[in-house]
Amino acid sequence: MTWPEAEISIDAALVRRLVHAQHPDLAGSPLREVASGFDNSIWRLGTSLIVRLPRRAVAAQLLANEIRWLPELSPRLPLPTPTPLRIGHADEDYPWPWSIARWIDGTPGNLVPFDEDGACAVALGEFLRVLHPAAPSEAPFNDFRSGPLAGHALAYSQRLLRERVGRTTTCE
Repeated sequence: MTWPEAEISIDAALVRRLVHAQHPDLAGSPLREVASGFDNSIWRLGTSLIVRLPRRAVAAQLLANEIRWLPELSPRLPLPTPTPLRIGHADEDYPWPWSIARWIDGTPGNLVPFDEDGACAVALGEFLRVLHPAAPSEAPFNDFRSGPLAGHALAYSQRLLRERVGRTTTCE
């Protein structure tokens, strides 16, 4: 899958400057890029934190929703979530909100060995069950991400199959 182009260049100098300006007590922490995904650039800050910055304007509202809702949802969820611990704000060099959250050790789902898929599927199913009761009336709505999961089943299955092509398995 090809990621959309970032609308703003996010490099170590920008992240360091934002952290230094808005959270100076964390400014001396080591910093390294972990991932640059579809919507966010993720940076490891020290040994226990991450910095998440939207790469595109459309993702800025998604991150703002996380900032608003994850602190309320996270205590009820059965798996750790990157709940914002600190909030960063737009400034002259970076136009959107950003967050600092706790680093969560683990393996990306698409890299989990096939022989572990069953346990992961059960954990994910329980997470989704707890996450998806009826939303409060003030919850945000997203034309693509909101609504029944069944509407996304075909696209998800196709992406999952593409991710798994070429991987080895111990399952029969």
